[in-house]
Amino acid sequence: MAAGRADTGAATRNAWAAAALAGACLMWAGNFVTGRAIRGLLDPETLNLLRWIVAAAAFLPFTARGLWAHRAGLARQSPWLLGLALTGVVGFQQATYTALTLSPVANAALLLAVMPMLILVSSAALGKARLSARQGLAVAVSFLGVAVILGEGDPMAVLRLHLGAGDVWLLAAVASWTAYTQLLRSAPKTVPPDVSLMATILFALPVLALLAAWRGQSELAALPPEASAPRSDAGTCRQARTGSPPDD
Repeated sequence: MAAGRADTGAATRNAWAAAALAGACLMWAGNFVTGRAIRGLLDPETLNLLRWIVAAAAFLPFTARGLWAHRAGLARQSPWLLGLALTGVVGFQQATYTALTLSPVANAALLLAVMPMLILVSSAALGKARLSARQGLAVAVSFLGVAVILGEGDPMAVLRLHLGAGDVWLLAAVASWTAYTQLLRSAPKTVPPDVSLMATILFALPVLALLAAWRGQSELAALPPEASAPRSDAGTCRQARTGSPPDD
């Protein structure tokens, strides 16, 4: 009977884990679609800042007590937290939102699909994990699948592909998230993960605010009339990034 209860508990945990992974994928997909849809209304810098302000406001009530209780440990880990902030919060999302002003969502989803494989390979290269034969085969098959899709059925066509600016930004996003994941592997055991995440967001917000002040060109007060005025995608993106009027 005890064994049966243990099996049931393990099955329940696995089901919740699978549901959490599926939910994370759906949220990331919604993030990409939203970033692409409002690319002419909000520049990437302002969008990234607003995204994390909302996240911080929603998360802070649940972590404020932990932040205070672990303040000494967080202070000692400040270089690590800053690294997480620059790679996972600032770098990854900034590069992704910038790429989405230049590339369709399908391109973003396809290139970011190789991220788990890159994390696995980089972990093995850094000596933080061993790559088994099965995992190596899975990585090879995954890369081959991406190559077939990008080459429209011809995997060798990838060698002849010309990377656009959006693709370069997407590769930068993948590299940034890979670095973030590797930093997470050295997480301190004395600080709860939710507290570390909240501290990472707080470290990132000043950097995001500086980027928005320096590069951001969104006029939030003008968003309603902008949203109601039809414009071409190319003209809107150019105006949002450079301030120049769209071509007729």
